[in-house]
Amino acid sequence: AISRCNIFLEGLEGVENVVFANGEKTKKEMEAQARAIRAWNYLNLAKNFGRIPMLMTGETYQNTPSKPRPETEDETWNQIVEELAYAASILDWAPLNGEYGRITKGFCLSYQAIAKMYQGKYDEAKALFKQVIESNTYSLLPCYSYLFDPERAWTKEDIFAVVMWTDNGNNMGSTN
Repeated sequence: AISRCNIFLEGLEGVENVVFANGEKTKKEMEAQARAIRAWNYLNLAKNFGRIPMLMTGETYQNTPSKPRPETEDETWNQIVEELAYAASILDWAPLNGEYGRITKGFCLSYQAIAKMYQGKYDEAKALFKQVIESNTYSLLPCYSYLFDPERAWTKEDIFAVVMWTDNGNNMGSTN
């Protein structure tokens, strides 16, 4: 996913703004979404492995196989936070074109806050989560089980979700 984001971002640099419905605005939104997806993937890797080589735009595991890891874990988390902060500054609370499944400002701020918590910066994380809460874009559902009901996909509680209508029996422990 990281390589795909980097290839996409590299290609996006050379695309004329007129190609997009709203010109430069849409192009920047596409860039912000790709950078946030890349940051989210790095966040998931960093949670488990700490310092990881962080390939950026134009870099892939084929053309930059020996890129060193950041010197400190903080450098790793700072890069993730920077990418998510950039994306949050560009994206809206509602998904682009009303297409649920796209990255939004709420996604970026929430995962930026999670990265801050991994750094032990709890006050900064709290301020980011406060923005999400006070946006009035999200709210808790009245019943916890609604979170797992595919008929209720993309509720006011979903910051980001992958809706899985069926697992075709591939879910561990599933016999359906």
